[in-house]
Amino acid sequence: MNYDRLLQLGGIDREVPPIPGYITKEQLQREIDGIGVLIPEEASDENQLADKAYVNTSVATASATFRGTYNLITDLNLTTAATHADVEAALAAKMTALSITPDENDYSWVEVPTADDKPTEIARVERYKYNGTAWAYEWALNTSGFTTAQWAAINSGITSELVTAFGAKYDLPSGGIPDTDLSSGVQSSLGAADSAYQLPDGGIPKTDLANDVQASLGKADSAVQDAYSTSQADAKFVDSTQVRHIVSMTQAEYDLITPDANTLYYII
Repeated sequence: MNYDRLLQLGGIDREVPPIPGYITKEQLQREIDGIGVLIPEEASDENQLADKAYVNTSVATASATFRGTYNLITDLNLTTAATHADVEAALAAKMTALSITPDENDYSWVEVPTADDKPTEIARVERYKYNGTAWAYEWALNTSGFTTAQWAAINSGITSELVTAFGAKYDLPSGGIPDTDLSSGVQSSLGAADSAYQLPDGGIPKTDLANDVQASLGKADSAVQDAYSTSQADAKFVDSTQVRHIVSMTQAEYDLITPDANTLYYII
């Protein structure tokens, strides 16, 4: 053990030769004296190596006690029309009534309702601080609740991506989809449909047919017509097992006779 070093650090006045890697008593004292020069008689903003009074002042400035939360209407007997000065005076009276002696920096919250008849619906909360002589307004915290619609939006899981998607969706017009909203291919098809032949309610008239079709129909009108209908009863007339004779005649001639069931008549 280096007892000489212990004696040196213990401040024993003894001649001790310098030890490599250590400082001497004289060197240590010079360091202490140098630090002492830096410590002022009184602390300042530039040099806060601190006297007791400065420390006490700093602690007093930094300390504060919460003195309660009070409703503007039910606790302070004010209305929503009250000014900050009204609230400050009411807080002072409240502290006196509660036998509270506030210290500097003590603070309280004051709940301000949305209306005089709705004391439990809080619109904002105001902070008041005691400055050492009186209560003074500092700032307000907005505590307005969300509306039903706002809560629904918050809980819906809506995202910016969904908002973009909803914004891009097609809203069906009340009168139906106009052709201008359709694709070009569909618009072309609709244009072709507009110019297509529209079938009349009573069927296609002869005048709408091609000339050759009209000519064929004209020939059909003048062609030989069967004297009998094609009903099941008349069909027996042309049954090969019953026809015995075939006769041709004009319509006028046919009208003058009594038809024979075993004769096939051709009207010419």
